[in-house]
Amino acid sequence: MKSLLAALVLVAALASLPGCVSTSYHGSGSGTGRAPSNAAGAETPVQRRVDYHLDRGLYRDPPGCVFLAPPPAKTAAGFADLVERAIARQLGERFPRTIGPEQRRRRERRDALDLNHPGDRAAFARSTRCPAYVRWRTLAASSDFALVLAQRRVGFEVELRRSRDDKVLWQASHVASRWDGGLPLSPLSLPFAAFRAATLNQDQDVLHSMIDDALRRLFVTLPNFI
Repeated sequence: MKSLLAALVLVAALASLPGCVSTSYHGSGSGTGRAPSNAAGAETPVQRRVDYHLDRGLYRDPPGCVFLAPPPAKTAAGFADLVERAIARQLGERFPRTIGPEQRRRRERRDALDLNHPGDRAAFARSTRCPAYVRWRTLAASSDFALVLAQRRVGFEVELRRSRDDKVLWQASHVASRWDGGLPLSPLSLPFAAFRAATLNQDQDVLHSMIDDALRRLFVTLPNFI
């Protein structure tokens, strides 16, 4: 709630600066194997930050096939489905062949595999001739409402790993945020600000859009190998 109140003041101060929001991309060195330590990639009203790591070996030997690993444990099924579908769309635009969630689940059931287990994941990679996989985790998923201001946040860390040795070939993280409402400067502006905040807080389609936005910004840092 403190961050939401701070955002309220900031949003009000920036209300006169439309169109100045930018996205910044911050890459790490090839030798680290991970994105920078501040990889939360938080978004502010004036800047969207994406942190990423890209191993140079990916250019030398790009995978011809990538499969999407199962979602993290205890992830809500509906939320996981939205994220998996969005990631699968991005992968399909960058690699010659991808195995998305539906095909993965069919093969898991058919072959009695658990792709959260490294041995089963390696067996799946061999049987499908898919030398790399993508896994993800949620960095943020929240909705805050304070009468005249609403803030919603969703963010992810996504990794591309080589199947045979689990080497990280690419990793990116970003937290997307949306604010609406404002600081009421008069009694007349209060109901307008409250209406805008309530609309954002209750709009069920916002989450779908934010997931797509966050993942699209992440995948900008991954080259196209088709």
